[in-house]
Amino acid sequence: MTTTEIARRLEAHGILPTAQRVRIASVLLAMPQHLSAEQLLAQLKDGGGRVSKATVYNTLNLFA
Repeated sequence: MTTTEIARRLEAHGILPTAQRVRIASVLLAMPQHLSAEQLLAQLKDGGGRVSKATVYNTLNLFA
């Protein structure tokens, strides 16, 4: 799924598609998986991005 498709999907659910939210969603939607917030944070940081733990938790709450 491209970042544009992810952004459109978030918008369709009334979520503002910020860069960090799109990155988090791209990891979550990449394949069927169950990640903890810590695992998600580690994957995002391994990918070279900067994201805070609070942002990950807030975004997961928003997505839920």
